[in-house]
Amino acid sequence: LEDLPDSDGVATLTVVGLVHLGDPGQHVVTVGENEVVPGINFGNRSTLEPGAIQGKKWLDKNGNGRMDAGEPGLAGVRIYLDANLNNQYDHGEPVTRTRRDNPLTDLDEEGLYSLEDVEPGFYIVREIVPRGYQQTFPEEFFCDAQFCVGRGHMVDIEAGKTIDGLHFGNQPVENTATVQGVKWV
Repeated sequence: LEDLPDSDGVATLTVVGLVHLGDPGQHVVTVGENEVVPGINFGNRSTLEPGAIQGKKWLDKNGNGRMDAGEPGLAGVRIYLDANLNNQYDHGEPVTRTRRDNPLTDLDEEGLYSLEDVEPGFYIVREIVPRGYQQTFPEEFFCDAQFCVGRGHMVDIEAGKTIDGLHFGNQPVENTATVQGVKWV
């Protein structure tokens, strides 16, 4: 076998005898010496076309874990893909911040987020809960897997697909605790 590039940059495979290129998308061709068999083409498509995730982060004023009418979005909250499933944000994991409202549009964007160009695979979408809040949605995980810790959305991103509706709710908490002590050397 020789792999010789033509003048137009197309590689020509020169063989003598039976050529069998395995399943799927195979061509079985018997070629004689100095014979040219045209029209044996192959096409490829990416199975790694990225997907996307989107949702809303909202202020759960009454703490009921449901997005009720009149409960606004929360801007500036970090949402991330827990790619290594360890229940914490690690440098290099995909992350975004929830949006502020753009007063020049009719849409209320406050609290909306999206993670674009997500490689297909299994992830847990989590938030970094802001100081002074407690997470009310989604519910805590209840399963026996090691990564079933805390709260988040388990997703399996398929190539080219967008998963919408992965929302997060937070309720403000009153900080009534104090810490006192003595520092000595």
